[in-house]
Parts: sequence; C-alpha cells; structure tokens
Amino acid sequence: MMPSEAYVTCATSDDLVKGALVLSYTIKRFDPHRPTVVIVGPLISLKLLKELGTLFTYVIRVNLQMTKHSQLKSLLYANPSLQKLLTKYFCWTLTSFSKCVFMNSSMMVLNYIGDAFSRPTFSSAPEISWPDLFNSGFFVYEPSVNIFNSIIDFIGKNSSPMVDDNMIMNEFFADWHHLNITHRLPYVYNVQIDSNPTNFSALIRYERNIKAVQFGSNQHPWNYLEKNVDHDETLNKYINMWCSAYINEVQPFVSHVLNQEAFENKTKQDDQCAVSFEDQLNISKMNWEQGNIDFMGAHSFDHIQKRLDEMRLSNKKT
Repeated sequence: MMPSEAYVTCATSDDLVKGALVLSYTIKRFDPHRPTVVIVGPLISLKLLKELGTLFTYVIRVNLQMTKHSQLKSLLYANPSLQKLLTKYFCWTLTSFSKCVFMNSSMMVLNYIGDAFSRPTFSSAPEISWPDLFNSGFFVYEPSVNIFNSIIDFIGKNSSPMVDDNMIMNEFFADWHHLNITHRLPYVYNVQIDSNPTNFSALIRYERNIKAVQFGSNQHPWNYLEKNVDHDETLNKYINMWCSAYINEVQPFVSHVLNQEAFENKTKQDDQCAVSFEDQLNISKMNWEQGNIDFMGAHSFDHIQKRLDEMRLSNKKT
C-alpha cells in the first residue's frame, strides 16, 4: 500500500544530485518513515541514479523531449531553457500521494519538519526580500494533474525571458498572501542562507528554531567541497555543516550500500540484473503521457536503516 504523504525534490544536474542526497539524508534523520521522492532529468547518469536510489524511496526519471503534451512541446520549442523548470513542476503529477512537501535540492534539514504536512494546500514560507511573496523552494501541496496542466497553460500565456520559478509560482498562486494564516508557514521552515548581512543576527538569535535552510545560488555548498569557504562566519558555518554531512555521512553511506549490493548481486546473471535495473529506471510511456507517473524501484527506509546499523556495528568492531 502506497504511503499517503511524501517529501519531493528535483535534480536536473550532477551538482543538484549532491544537494538532493544531502537533503534526503537530513530529512531521514528526523522523519525516517515518510518516503522521499526525487524527480530527475534525462541527463543524469546511471551512476548517479544508483546513488540516488540508496537514499530515496522513489526515483522518477522524466524526459520532456518524449512528451506528446502539445503545450509542453510548444514551450520547450520556444524556450529550451525551460526544461529544468518544467521538470520540477512534474511534482504536481505524483497523484499516488494525497499530500507532499516539495523542497529544493539546495536545502538541508536541521530539525523535524513533518508537522508541515498538517498545513493546508497551498502553504509556503515567506520570501526574505519581499514577505508578501512566498519562496518556492519549500511548499506544501496536494498533487493534481489538473493543476499541473493549469501551470503549463499559465506559463504558455505569460512566460517571458525574465520569468523564473519563484515569480511563476507566486503569480500562479497570487492569492497566497490573502489566505488565512494557516497557509503561511513560519520562516524557520525555509531560512534562506545568502550574503545579506541583515539576516545574520537573526540566524544567530533563532538558530535553535531553524527547521531547514536553503542555500542561495551564489552560496551553493557543493562549490566548496574542494576549496576554502570565504564568507561571513555565520554563513561559513552552514556551508561547512553541509560539506561535512556530504563528505562524512552521505558519501560513506552511499558507497557502503552500493558495495554491499554489488556483492549480493555477484551470483545473479548479468542479463537478469540489467533487466531488473532497467525496470526500475524506465517510466511507462503510456502512463506518462496520460499524466500518471509510475514510481521506479529504489530502497525502503527499512533497508537503509539496516545498512546504517551494519555500518555502526562494523565501526564498533574496528
């Protein structure tokens, strides 16, 4: 039986895969039982798909170039750069779930965020630079193919070279700031880490209350895995926290799971393994065209927990 709620993110590049891995890992620290879903673009390699499969319950591969959705095809033909954005909006087609929390892959969870599922759809936290707008990096929603189609139609009628994800979402859900207070999440659900000095004092003052942080495009932490961080001390702290999670927790865990699986699959025939993996990665074309996305095989959290326990036991022995 499919769970009714899930965390969802999107990864359309190798760097965003790194972000998605840290996001899922930190979600599971505090909410181990809700599934995590990642939507990926067609350019993500098989190696990275396998890595995502170690930490996400479902990995969904979307190739917009194969769509028969006439409006989507027209949008992509007119503006190919929309592909990454439109891939994200496929989160609305996950109708096997009754409610989801979408989080950008540039986010990291610091405390329990599962209480966000109790909020009504559509809920989000305010944008730091203009609080009457919400930040589209974190929102609570109920999947709906009709809403997905409406968003595509809206973009087709209103898009321009200057429109980005945040503005599209705010213009589509233009009544958000008029809704009752339950639709307005506290800022601590999506604290935006950037170089704005006016934000640092609040980061220090309310640090214990922060549930999740989102790194701005100029502060993406994966850019500092191989070079020194040269920012304000407070900003450095969160970037270093992300880098530590990726290097010391995520990478060893992913490697352990993949090595263990390679060992367990040694006795299987190569062709059987290939067919099995293809079955996990391919989305049914017919269902996709109808707006019903099939979930591809990955790993349950029970399996992940088993691996974690094995790693802890191994470390104790050494």
